[in-house]
Amino acid sequence: MAYSKSNTEEFMDLYRQLEVAAAKAYNFRADGSVVAQLERRAEFQDVRTELSYCRDVRNLLTHRPKIDGAYAVEPSGEMLELLRRLVARIEQPLLARDIAIPLRQVLCKRKTDLVLQTMKEMNDRGFAHVPILGGDMVQGVFSEHVLLSYLVDRQCVCIGPELTFADIWNYLPLKNHVRESFRFVPGSMPVSELIELFDRARQKNDKIGMVFVTQNGREQSRLHGIITAWDVAAAGNEE
Repeated sequence: MAYSKSNTEEFMDLYRQLEVAAAKAYNFRADGSVVAQLERRAEFQDVRTELSYCRDVRNLLTHRPKIDGAYAVEPSGEMLELLRRLVARIEQPLLARDIAIPLRQVLCKRKTDLVLQTMKEMNDRGFAHVPILGGDMVQGVFSEHVLLSYLVDRQCVCIGPELTFADIWNYLPLKNHVRESFRFVPGSMPVSELIELFDRARQKNDKIGMVFVTQNGREQSRLHGIITAWDVAAAGNEE
């Protein structure tokens, strides 16, 4: 008859796998506090309580003597499945390309396109930002902030039907946006790093309006897709 591990033995094996995977992926100190360090990472806040619970169970099983040769506690199947998911989550991380909205689904415009028509499309589809492309590369972004700046500077309250993005070009380059910033990242960037990117920006009161995904993360590269703060938040909850 083949030997079958108990839930307790399986738990201890999976916990060790989690420690090894986390230490390797995040360069954690190998001093027995790997899971505690994992709990403090922003992308694991959705399972912080569960990680702490697993750590308590592991400490109990490790430091308390057995009773008549048997462990005093046997982890549940749900706890084992949690550890399996976490090991897979670290060893096979979600990447930027996995959560990016593909370019074919993004509302993009060019310098010759009409501003008012674009505003109507944005309103109908619920979009806050529209990348302005030159070829396959991002040259600027149109948003409500751009519109407000233009209207204030021109001291006008209406947009003519013939106004194109070329007519308001000085407001569109990324470097000219004062109320928000934009980032370029490679599709291979782990979502965990994206979460950290947004967290660091938030700590500096820097609002990231949109993240552009390109092959190599450079501005002068073909746009593959976009990522918003909502996409990052949703991915963090799913990981």
